[in-house]
Amino acid sequence: QVNAKYGIQSTQDISGGQALSVMRNIAESGSFPLAQFVDDHSSNTQDTVKIQQDGTGKAIYAFSDRDNTVADVLKISNTNNPSDTETGQKVRMSFGLMGTANDGGAYTDVNAGRITVGKDSDFFGGTANPQDSYMSFETLLNGTETEAMRINSAGNVDIGSQKGATATDSSLTIYGGEGGASLIYLYG
Repeated sequence: QVNAKYGIQSTQDISGGQALSVMRNIAESGSFPLAQFVDDHSSNTQDTVKIQQDGTGKAIYAFSDRDNTVADVLKISNTNNPSDTETGQKVRMSFGLMGTANDGGAYTDVNAGRITVGKDSDFFGGTANPQDSYMSFETLLNGTETEAMRINSAGNVDIGSQKGATATDSSLTIYGGEGGASLIYLYG
């Protein structure tokens, strides 16, 4: 355990090798994490973990060496405890692209899209039913993050309505564009 303003700092000034390696090579029961980063300052707006890759390699390379079974390589969770009848809890993964509003005078990381998972129903209660969720895909349209597609808990897909897949009971709903644009165009 290290308690300091800058707990661990690792710099690699030569090619090859690893700047930081953490390994567990014993079988251990339970679900203890190999590494854990906790930022317990609720007013903090700084990133807890930042990984930057300036070369051509991958910034994060995650894999699981399991035997032909499903491996959860990445799990993103909102661990805030829900209250009764609460359906607003969401978790999202955002994708940023660099942009400028003043012809290159200053650059900012713009949220260009995101994938959101949220609740279709209350997750509070004594049983697992009806714990239902949705997944939505948002893109940037004229500078505003706009929901482009949603898959609800029943598997219904809604494209382009910006109302969510609860607006219809159809398996697939596609809302057309302005001025008589084609809803579906098949090329082949």
